Amino acid sequence: MRDFKSLRARASGWVLDNLANFDPLIWTEKKAAYTRRKAFAELAIYAYIEGDGLAPEIGDFITRIANHPDYHSLLRRNPRQLLLYSAPIGFVIARGAASRETFAALDAVLACPQVMGVERSAHRLMDLWQFLTLTGRCPECLDARAILATSALAHPPTPFDCTLAEAYALTHDVLFLRNFGVVAPQFARAPDMRMDPDSTALQIVRFMAEENSDIVLEFLICLGLSGQVNGADARLILDWIVARNGDASYIAGPRFDPDAEMAYSGLDQDWVANYHTTLVGLALLVLTERHGWLDGAAPQLLPETAEHAVEWGTALRAFNSYELPRALAVTDVMDRDGGFDRVIRAAIRTHVRRLTDPQTGLVGHWTDEMMAARTTGVEKQFRADLEVFSDMARAIVAPKAA
Repeated sequence: MRDFKSLRARASGWVLDNLANFDPLIWTEKKAAYTRRKAFAELAIYAYIEGDGLAPEIGDFITRIANHPDYHSLLRRNPRQLLLYSAPIGFVIARGAASRETFAALDAVLACPQVMGVERSAHRLMDLWQFLTLTGRCPECLDARAILATSALAHPPTPFDCTLAEAYALTHDVLFLRNFGVVAPQFARAPDMRMDPDSTALQIVRFMAEENSDIVLEFLICLGLSGQVNGADARLILDWIVARNGDASYIAGPRFDPDAEMAYSGLDQDWVANYHTTLVGLALLVLTERHGWLDGAAPQLLPETAEHAVEWGTALRAFNSYELPRALAVTDVMDRDGGFDRVIRAAIRTHVRRLTDPQTGLVGHWTDEMMAARTTGVEKQFRADLEVFSDMARAIVAPKAA
């Protein structure tokens, strides 16, 4: 971990320097209040993962607020938003630092019909399952196996048409299922579901090409928690993070387009943009050192270099934007033949077959574009262009002769 100790030390110091920003009880305006409360919950998750190595100032900060009557009042006022406030309460309960008033507030809110009345997606049900399992309050109706049967973990989103929200749903399924990597007896009977390795590898290179460090880090954590991490893959991603980070004290998040309203919230915009990725990155570094992920012996999933990964990720990024000619042009110039290259080429061949219209034989579905061409009187030329493109697409993805 020598290469990453400096990053960890700088990021830990940055969190401490910005601790006041995580205070959920400070009120300036509604959007800033929500941001602080979400950040406070995420700080508590990081603190839970860090365990005994946590800076005392952070532990004391979370404990003081989680046990404060004003925090209990937030929870009591918004029972349907339990999951916005649950992680700090789970932290103090797991630490043996929860007050009687905290337990009383939690049990009073769990008796409210709004808690279970909210219809949640699978990963949010897993969020509720993890919290209630940790605190010894999970009802029989929350069965992890039944929840996960409908989840992104059981039905991985395709790397060729995946939204960021769907990617986060998948990583959150794993994080909650694995209790964030913290060993606790309450989770001994949790189901042991693994990630689809090929799909995960393709998602990682796609988001590396998009420079979304946050979701890439979450994917790496999930591979580690599932016993599927390879040391070379872990080092590739961490080296990419270090190179991308430069001299920043925080761990840089995805490119950030600040909300115009947030500019008037009084919150530091660098903190808003980077606190989440910093906490995720710190959690990853803790877990990597604790579990020896840099020596992980699972099958290698990624290419040998970050540059190679980003080249392929550019093609996947284009597929996700339905820029099919661009995606296949990138595929055409990739002349390497490693294990990852064979995996992604096979996946692209399958995807192109799925894109082929059985009625017309064209690669891609072009209803809107065809209607626009018809309206402007160029339908015949547009159809001819699509036929040429489709022939080229099939030639590009055809298996090469031995």
